[in-house]
Amino acid sequence: MTLTPSSPETVVKKADWASRLASPTGIATSLGLLLCVTTTQYFFDPPQLNTEAAQARFIAIQGDQQEEKKFLNYWGTPDAEFDWCEANYVSTLSVPRLWSSSDETTSDSAWIEVPVAESWNTVTSVLYLFPVVVPFWNYFRLLQMKSASGDANSSSSYSYSPAAVRALVFLFCIMIGTTLFHMTLRYWAQLVDELPIYYIMLNGNFAVWNCRRKLSRSGNKAKLPSKNPDRVSWALARFTVCWGLGLSMGILTTLSPERKQLHQVLRGLMSTSFSILFVHEFYAFARVFQALDQATGEKMAARKFRKSFVDARSMFHLAFLELLLAILCWVVDNGFCSALRTRLPFYPQTHAWWHFWTVVGLYHMFLVTEIVEQLAVAVPEVEARVGGERDEVCTQADSSEGEKKGAGRTGPFPELPHVGTVCGGWVHILVFDEPCEDSENSPAEKKQN
Repeated sequence: MTLTPSSPETVVKKADWASRLASPTGIATSLGLLLCVTTTQYFFDPPQLNTEAAQARFIAIQGDQQEEKKFLNYWGTPDAEFDWCEANYVSTLSVPRLWSSSDETTSDSAWIEVPVAESWNTVTSVLYLFPVVVPFWNYFRLLQMKSASGDANSSSSYSYSPAAVRALVFLFCIMIGTTLFHMTLRYWAQLVDELPIYYIMLNGNFAVWNCRRKLSRSGNKAKLPSKNPDRVSWALARFTVCWGLGLSMGILTTLSPERKQLHQVLRGLMSTSFSILFVHEFYAFARVFQALDQATGEKMAARKFRKSFVDARSMFHLAFLELLLAILCWVVDNGFCSALRTRLPFYPQTHAWWHFWTVVGLYHMFLVTEIVEQLAVAVPEVEARVGGERDEVCTQADSSEGEKKGAGRTGPFPELPHVGTVCGGWVHILVFDEPCEDSENSPAEKKQN
């Protein structure tokens, strides 16, 4: 049998299909369809896996009821409105003892056994520390580079944007809430898990709106439908904070049985708006990348930042695929739990895989947000200093042109991060190149000398 290469028409069709999927409309459509399923499963019609009958059936299939009886409902009867496919209270976790006791006589007193409702889901919840620890490690690595170079103006003086810092705080809160939720399956822990997830989605939407606002100052297609984007941005910031705080207070103050109906309405509003915000964030980022693709083109003044743009766009598409895979794991774990627990030789821990893929997806979105935030500031500044189209990126505009454009600033052009790898290429981090020099040492003048 001979293999023939694909025809040009086939290659074009495949490329066209991929470009459509990666377009803002394709991203919004695919995410929207999946999130319609997740919203239905999560709030409107959740599978009743935490009922006594369902758990008894799963435990009988597993054939290990001794530990179940010993540690059953150690943290109280599960009252969360949602349970997961993993069996409840069938194992314990060994954790280091952080305190000493004179009553301990056993040789393994350095460890204590902690019963948990869902062991694998609890352990993998700690993975949400990864996207928090790595950026801090990278930040201190840059500080060491600054100290070693002795240059106070070096790239190692870089600091994260406010949106990125807020994302790290919310990710840490997600780690705590998710761990408590899977450890106890109590409703209060469910809320501690849900609210930070909602906050990080609000933060991401405001960040991408802010990027579009900054890019609207340049001559690209990211302009907002407003004559005063700065004023709109401040209004949106206030609305985002008030909405998040108001919805949180409404949910937390209606926990009593007398206000159960209002509480459920607010939770339904949170679940539905979360899906809408999810779709909007990725759609808006895709629109921003279209604008940046034009602004960092070959003949544009900001083409020095092309590498940062390409890295951010690649990370965005990677994060999109990772989160799609995570959502599929979530849907399968909830929609096909009986088949996973009864028709397979072992339960594949699909919700634990949801944790893994959301961790890497959120971390890559952190990198995307940080780079795009810096691009949104740098591109308009460079266009103001050197004009829209120039042959040399670092050529300073002459004085008359600078006065017309309001570009009387001097010094190096903004230095932006791009994506590098550590740990054998498995972990992506932000790295920097040398900054573009100012007019005194520009490539054009060096060439003349």
